[in-house]
Amino acid sequence: MYKKHTEKEWIRAFDLYQKHFGPSYISRRTRLDEREIKRKIQQYCDTGVWLTGRLPYTRSTPELKRLVVDAVVKQSLSYGETTIKYGISFSCLQSWLRKFRHGGYEELFATKPKGRPPQMGRPKKIKKAPQTDLEKVLRENELLRAENALLKKVRALVEERIAREKGNGR
Repeated sequence: MYKKHTEKEWIRAFDLYQKHFGPSYISRRTRLDEREIKRKIQQYCDTGVWLTGRLPYTRSTPELKRLVVDAVVKQSLSYGETTIKYGISFSCLQSWLRKFRHGGYEELFATKPKGRPPQMGRPKKIKKAPQTDLEKVLRENELLRAENALLKKVRALVEERIAREKGNGR
């Protein structure tokens, strides 16, 4: 359904449609989505143009959204007729109608900010004040004590293992 198809593929599908084959047969023969076949053939019959390319991005105004939703809900226009009349995509129309049915015009017109909120960034590193010589020596002393303790533990474990091996007779 999300694969882009060429105008040539759609013309082949339309030729099969004119020979009175159904959408499911056309779908199997051309590997096009059955629902998309129905929608595109209806669009072609209404306009005479294959709309195979992407529509240009335009920010939709609340007034356009209201007109489109009213056309479907109040005037009972089909999705295909509405997308052709207002030049919007099928998925956009579905999204607007879902929002309208869920929360009315308020949810339809509500805009959500996109992207990462500014406070979500990494916490800034606190710059440490320059250390004095005494602080540097104390820090180094602390690291050496930790290293010394680790080496003592390793030596004790090695001696314990050697004693065990001698006790086992190896």
